[in-house]
Amino acid sequence: MKYIGPFLKLNYLSKENIGNQLFHLAKENEKLLTFYSNFGIVSDSKRPELSIKSNYDINTFKAFSPLLCIYKKGDTKLINEGNKLHFLEDRFRQDIQISSNALMTLSILELAKYYKTVEGNHKPKHSLYKTYITVAENQLEFYLTYLRNAEGIFVDKKNISDSNEFKFENKSKGYLFSDQALIMAAFGSCSLLRRDKDGEQYKNFSFDIFNMIYGCRENIYDLSIDEIMKICLGLNLFYDFTMDPKVFSLLLDLYDCIEYNLEEDIGKEIITTKSMFLINSMLIYKHSNLIKYKDNALNTFKEINELYDSDIGIFKKESSKKEIDISSSDLILYLIATLLCFEGNNETETNRLVSSLFRHIVEASQIIGSWPDVPNLDSPERYLNFSLDSKDLLDEKNFKLDSMGTPESTLVLPLFLKEITYNKKKNSFSEPKSSFYSDQNMLFFFLFIYLFRPTFK
Repeated sequence: MKYIGPFLKLNYLSKENIGNQLFHLAKENEKLLTFYSNFGIVSDSKRPELSIKSNYDINTFKAFSPLLCIYKKGDTKLINEGNKLHFLEDRFRQDIQISSNALMTLSILELAKYYKTVEGNHKPKHSLYKTYITVAENQLEFYLTYLRNAEGIFVDKKNISDSNEFKFENKSKGYLFSDQALIMAAFGSCSLLRRDKDGEQYKNFSFDIFNMIYGCRENIYDLSIDEIMKICLGLNLFYDFTMDPKVFSLLLDLYDCIEYNLEEDIGKEIITTKSMFLINSMLIYKHSNLIKYKDNALNTFKEINELYDSDIGIFKKESSKKEIDISSSDLILYLIATLLCFEGNNETETNRLVSSLFRHIVEASQIIGSWPDVPNLDSPERYLNFSLDSKDLLDEKNFKLDSMGTPESTLVLPLFLKEITYNKKKNSFSEPKSSFYSDQNMLFFFLFIYLFRPTFK
């Protein structure tokens, strides 16, 4: 019996294991959605700069079809036809949201940086880094051309294209400053990867957007907390890419506005709102090293943590209903907050608690129906620092849980559902609807990639 303790300890996932799994999930999902889903408007896949070395292919999915933009809503179920997996294209909702697309492009650009590091150590015959850059630039060009209103502001659109040409109509008369901030960050990020004339144009355009936001700052202070929070996220990213002091000054002003009003105007989405405040706080702390922002994050985490029922894996809600709906945004952003802030009494206790939380959210709740498979042994991503040395082989628990099936085995996409339902009488989670929304998933995946991308020694 003396061996049972050590065996159980080895089965706990560490914060690093979980961060690696989330990064792997996001990285492979971005690849799947961007290159193989048709979940949006696609570009010409026959161009020579848009080819992927075969060992990067997801061979069980249909033909390579890189996206120019991503749609709003789809279904997680897959169809297997002739040993090729297909998305349910008749379930696509062809609205195009600026936030989803900006976050998709930001993720692609972060992955370009990642693959640039990979290929610096292990050069394949074709550079996936260059492919990601090309796709991101094509997307930005598409947004510039088709996703702006008559005044040049980026707005949500509805696809009404026919077989001859692209056609779109505005979804509403207004626009969101947060959409402009995320697009601004995407152009700023791309400028770092193109050290040429195009890179300078991307940088100049991103600052044109910033100057518009800055000029309208008095109007921004009166917006909802959640909208200002999203603007802060865009500014946090933009500052990371530019290190411009004027950007940081506006970021701190808006952050102070949120902090002052947070308790008075929290709204219904208390968990999501406070989790985003925590993430913004930690990003500002990373940029400034000012302890105030880390303290704000830790104090906010304590507030959120008190609302979480660790026994059943849901947030405590006062409700007489038999069923409780839980937003995936609440759960996933809380998971991110935990990984950023949780500090247990010792390493073993920390691993036990974060491992339990992760398994509750991923396994028990049915919030996601599959997980991308572990990389092959001949993939450099399977090894520490991409060494391809057997002594540096990473354990499979850095990529997925054994209990999670793959899209090929479950015929379900590895995408997060909009929400799940807990049945109090049955003390279990109900069978969820199979719909997913790109705005939620693109936010989750970007944060997984941006916050948990592996570092190299």
